[in-house]
Amino acid sequence: MRKLLALVIFVGVVAVGANVLLKGGLPTLKGLSAEQQQLADLESDLRSVEKDWQAAERSAGIGGLDTTADATAAIADLDRIERRLTKIERSLDSDVAKEAARKLHDRIDDLRSEMR
Repeated sequence: MRKLLALVIFVGVVAVGANVLLKGGLPTLKGLSAEQQQLADLESDLRSVEKDWQAAERSAGIGGLDTTADATAAIADLDRIERRLTKIERSLDSDVAKEAARKLHDRIDDLRSEMR
């Protein structure tokens, strides 16, 4: 009985841990609104671009590899994310969503300045 309980707890911890690693947060009990979901998707895309940019920097710094294509792709993705965010911002109603959009813009600006 104890082993079964330990197994159930272990599986639960692994499931929550996997969700944190893959989605960047704890699972919520309530669903997100449509605008919050759009912003969460953009934030996930931005995290991916940040990782791609950091990987390109590392490759260029460590081995002196030509990572121009990787950097160009990251910049293009960042531009795409910023255009989508600007489009979404026009339809945001809640103050929470507007604040989240502003924070995303700040992160985009920070990453863009790092890319220069």
